[in-house]
Amino acid sequence: MNILLNFWILILALCPMQNPDTLYQRLDQEAKLDAIVSSDLDGFRQQIEKTKHQLQEGETNIHRTYNALINQRDDDWQEKSALFANKARQIEQSIKSLEKALTVLQTIQEKNAPPKPDPGHIPEEVWNSVLSVTPDLPHGAPGYGPGFERACPAFEEHDTTEGLDGLDGLPIPSTLGQSSGLKMPAAGVLSAGTWAYPGGGLHLGMDLALSMYTPVYAPADGVILYAAAPAGDGGGYLGNWCGWPFGGGNTIAMIGQSNDRLYGITFCHLSSRIQVRAGQQVHQGDLIAYSGNTGNSTGPHTHIELFDLKVSLPEAIHAFQQGADFSFGTGWDTPATCSWIACRVRPELYFGR
Repeated sequence: MNILLNFWILILALCPMQNPDTLYQRLDQEAKLDAIVSSDLDGFRQQIEKTKHQLQEGETNIHRTYNALINQRDDDWQEKSALFANKARQIEQSIKSLEKALTVLQTIQEKNAPPKPDPGHIPEEVWNSVLSVTPDLPHGAPGYGPGFERACPAFEEHDTTEGLDGLDGLPIPSTLGQSSGLKMPAAGVLSAGTWAYPGGGLHLGMDLALSMYTPVYAPADGVILYAAAPAGDGGGYLGNWCGWPFGGGNTIAMIGQSNDRLYGITFCHLSSRIQVRAGQQVHQGDLIAYSGNTGNSTGPHTHIELFDLKVSLPEAIHAFQQGADFSFGTGWDTPATCSWIACRVRPELYFGR
């Protein structure tokens, strides 16, 4: 299986870009697609994403060196700059080849995507994570797991004994902090606003288009309700229902306090490099994760939803525990809805720079 997949990845990376449907049919006929579409395919996509990211970092460094050589104008600057320019072109071609392979692999996975699971059925591992506050951080990501300590380098053993009532039995703080205003969680481009996608269709949050591994920060002082990374660092495609809520990939839910108001804030499609755990208190501006492309996602971005809470902190925590509900009771099929816990609001109207 692995040899077969390696062979086709190599062919896809070297051949000129063709119509994805044509390549899909060829793979279906010659490589027995039903055997290829498996967990192995996710692993290959993650490896390709990782390699692509490394090449992009290398390309940036080469351009930086190239520009420095031109500015310094040493005796042999022309020869050296030509060498670095040639390396940059080679890396650029390699990146394009990897992007072709990713496009085809994504097309294959989308065509074979299973139906969306019942959102009312909470997976056992989610229940266990919410009720026991067991750190559920990354596994399966090439080079970054498994293990909570590897995901959270600042983790200390005593952290597991400090938390919130209802999460691990200790008193709830009277305040989450004094942050003034909600800050934009990451430096990205708004690619889709709340309530509708640019091309139509229901969209219940805002999408920030971000490069892989862009830092994501806490928008306010608050507490983490849920943090899990069941997916690798790439491999997002339409119909990939990995993660909780289904299709979220690697996700975080938190409650933040700003100007004496409480907000529920959720993040989806993150990389496996999550830096927080359930029950942990964070301050505005703390690093909580790095962006990714996981779950029901078509490219690197972070999906963010915001809820104006109508209840106290203990009530909000208790309600979340009853079902790990990332919608805070507002549901998933109607925009601008309210529940007894919260009302959905547009993040882009609340987050400041």
